[in-house]
Amino acid sequence: MVAHSTEDYGRWDINQSPFNVGFLAELTEFTADQVETLVNRLRPDGQTDLSQTHLSQTSLAQRLMALVGGHPYLVQLAIDELELKRMTLDQLLQTAPTHAGIYAAHLRRHLETLQQRPALAAAFHQVVSSAQPVRLEAKQGYQLYNMGLVKREGNFVQPRCQLYGQYFQEHLQV
Repeated sequence: MVAHSTEDYGRWDINQSPFNVGFLAELTEFTADQVETLVNRLRPDGQTDLSQTHLSQTSLAQRLMALVGGHPYLVQLAIDELELKRMTLDQLLQTAPTHAGIYAAHLRRHLETLQQRPALAAAFHQVVSSAQPVRLEAKQGYQLYNMGLVKREGNFVQPRCQLYGQYFQEHLQV
């Protein structure tokens, strides 16, 4: 089995498989119920100390989903931080789209990839600057989707999650 991550899309040519075999299996985002299940597992006994956040586990899951959607990697990073009690949910949400947040390295990698491709950066800037889904050239939409930065709605795209919209609106210079 060969697994391919969209994380390093800009560094590898995914169209040139060294094996030329296999099929594409697309992983889906977590659903709200799945994120809530993960949040409920923050403590081995099922009891999470949420006294610092003053939130129920359902509310915690909803607030996390509002920021990162069901992106498995981003959800897992947040749950790890909360589990280790390095920060509260409020601190995590406040710092998430900044260089001081837990997603800084992930966001910077995407930013560097976009900066190496000015036309793609301009297309993504258009996406994060719009309140409505945007229609892009097919190739650009495909590349941004494969990088995991956008979600598709027919022939239109929009930022995959609020985190990407906030971060790239501020940091993507075109």
